[in-house]
Amino acid sequence: MVEKTVLDNGLTILTKKLSGTKAVSIGIWLNSGSRDEPPSLEGITHFLEHMFFKGTTKRSAHDIAIELDVLGGISNAYTTKESLCFYAKVLNKNVPKLMDIFLDILLDSTMDGEELEKERFVILQEIKMVEDSPEDYVHTLACEKFWKGHPLGHPICGYRETISRIGRDNLIEYKGRILNPKRMVIAASGDIEHDDLVSIVEPVLGSLKNRQNNTLKRVPPHNEVFREPVIKDLEQAHFCVVMPGVSLRQIERFPAYLTNTVFGNSMSSRLFQEVREKRGLAYAIYSFLNCYEDTGMFGVYAAVDPGNIDETFRVILDELKKVSDLGISEQELQLAKECSIGSMYLSLDSTDAHMSRIARNEIIYGRELPPEEIERCILGVTPEDVKDWIGSVCTRDNLSVLMVGSSVDRYFDRVMDILDKSF
Repeated sequence: MVEKTVLDNGLTILTKKLSGTKAVSIGIWLNSGSRDEPPSLEGITHFLEHMFFKGTTKRSAHDIAIELDVLGGISNAYTTKESLCFYAKVLNKNVPKLMDIFLDILLDSTMDGEELEKERFVILQEIKMVEDSPEDYVHTLACEKFWKGHPLGHPICGYRETISRIGRDNLIEYKGRILNPKRMVIAASGDIEHDDLVSIVEPVLGSLKNRQNNTLKRVPPHNEVFREPVIKDLEQAHFCVVMPGVSLRQIERFPAYLTNTVFGNSMSSRLFQEVREKRGLAYAIYSFLNCYEDTGMFGVYAAVDPGNIDETFRVILDELKKVSDLGISEQELQLAKECSIGSMYLSLDSTDAHMSRIARNEIIYGRELPPEEIERCILGVTPEDVKDWIGSVCTRDNLSVLMVGSSVDRYFDRVMDILDKSF
């Protein structure tokens, strides 16, 4: 059972007590991510994530690192398109100490100028690291083109230009903007009592004010169709074929999940078997489904020898055409259901997973979605549901193609011919 308390200012505290463990996982979630950043400040949420741990009025960055390490658990933070989270896993006896550190860095981070410049350099290296990883780069570029001109398309790390000019005043102002208790969730799971966590959080955050000018309104993006090669000095050709997906709030997400499993997200999937196992065309080949609050993307990624682009692309489009025209078999669907349900329950074999799950459910749905409810939704999907969903998104007018490599321009016209003949 998930216990929930909403403080007078709107901040939500969630706990899920688990037996058989002395561990507790705790996360502080801010419902604001890279998609919520204004123009010219792309990457500032991720920058803030770094700076939260770089010193407060009573702790230096070194002090924070030592105190977290002494607790003997794990601690980290991450930024997504729609949220910022810092979290830790500690023994139950160390929860008060952990929360003292976390609440200190949340409220009293100084954004020290010297630390800021060091982290600026670190983030610029992180951007370069993505650009040096072809797989990461092609996905980042595909998102940018798919949601062109919308913040959802911007890379989470931002751009060199924006990171280079973000200053201390920007960070302090933006921190104040996103510290909105109505959009904050503190979640914990493991050996913890709900009232104990509330008694720690409420005296510190119960008086945190909601600014009238920081109400977040997300504008749903419109996706673009693009087909283009990008020249980059690489040994392989890396490409994505993408189309509209589903949002986290659509009931169609369940047929979409199962379609993704059957099509290319497992070793027995159609793409893995046809492209890798039968033909040996690629080591990396898979489909993916990225879902957000109000939109999503479904696609395929492959990395191949340039000489195998034509054949690989033809196989991918043939399989897309088959699944969109004919759907999938009852046997394939049943296997995908068993795979999805099994993966869901196995993924909950940790306090971290339970903590993340209850926080995300609260942020997205405003309530707990028990695994049993998700299981019923998965079991209720029919072959017709799958065919209806994939048929609605997988059309010639929806398909975008991005190819990255040193010689992809030589093959691009042929790839477009294959697309014209397939759809």
